[in-house]
Amino acid sequence: MGCRRPQLSDPRGAALREIRALGRVENETQSGEEVTQQHADLAARLKNSRETEDRLRAILQQRTGKIEEVLSVEQEIAVVRGEIESMEAQQKALEHRVDFATIDLQLTEESKAQLGLPAPSFGNRLHKALVAGYRNLAAVISGIVLFLAEYAPTLLLLAALVGVPFWLIRRQRNRL
Repeated sequence: MGCRRPQLSDPRGAALREIRALGRVENETQSGEEVTQQHADLAARLKNSRETEDRLRAILQQRTGKIEEVLSVEQEIAVVRGEIESMEAQQKALEHRVDFATIDLQLTEESKAQLGLPAPSFGNRLHKALVAGYRNLAAVISGIVLFLAEYAPTLLLLAALVGVPFWLIRRQRNRL
């Protein structure tokens, strides 16, 4: 089995160019995880483990020892085989995760003054102000109506609980 190296590309470069085109970069930081060295180390360890497994299988085929020695070699093969399978899984994960990056940009939009746009007339601004005022009035009235609809039963109950005893006390004082 050959060792396959991950295909490294720089998707961050293209993404950064597109993001930078949106405005003026105020602050930029980048962080990432490069896995090329990790992949190379894993491939070397995997090669060594496979060679160890081959040597152990050769020893097992010779069978010149006692049963305990044969069982010990088989146990060692099982351990090495487990390590190989674990490293192969790590290698596949690394090949799918070649490079992850975090890009943190602070952009500000460049404001470009435009000449030739006429300023809105006084009549136009007055009309917009009247419309906004009407909308605000409607919002206030609807807010009051909704408040009363929601809290009127509670307010009436409180008025009855507080008002009736107050009225009775006042009536009693007027008789005296």
